Amino acid sequence: MTNRGRLALGLGAATYLAGWAFGSRSLYPVATGLLIAVAIAALWVSLAQKPMRLSRYVRGGEHVEGDDLRIDLDLELEGSVPAPSVVLVESLGRLGERRTPMRPDGRRLHAHYCGVDESFRCPCDGSAGSYGF
Repeated sequence: MTNRGRLALGLGAATYLAGWAFGSRSLYPVATGLLIAVAIAALWVSLAQKPMRLSRYVRGGEHVEGDDLRIDLDLELEGSVPAPSVVLVESLGRLGERRTPMRPDGRRLHAHYCGVDESFRCPCDGSAGSYGF
C-alpha cells in the first residue's frame, strides 16, 4: 500500500472515531467512504498485478549517428482488469532515467518517444530542428 493509501486509511479511521467521540452522525458516511475507497483501490491493484509483455520497436531501417529515432512501446496486459495507470521507467546508463507514461489502447498500453530527454519531440509530431543527445 502506498503512503497515500495509508493516509486515506488513517484519515478514514480518525474521521470515524471523531464522529463517534463527538456524536456527529454526519461524519460516518465520510469515514465509511474513505475506508471503502481504500479497500476498492487495494483490490483493483491486486487484480491488475499480472504479468505484462513489453515490446519496443524502432521505426525505419538502419540508423546512423545523428538520425532521428522514434521508439514505439506496446505493453500487453494479461490482468483481468485494466491497470489504473502505468509509467514505464527506463534506466539508460549514463544518460539517466526516463519516465514514459503509457496511454490505454484497448487491452494494450502504447507510448512513443524520440530521443532520451523529455524535451525531445518527434519529427512526426510536427517539430523541426536538430535533436542532440
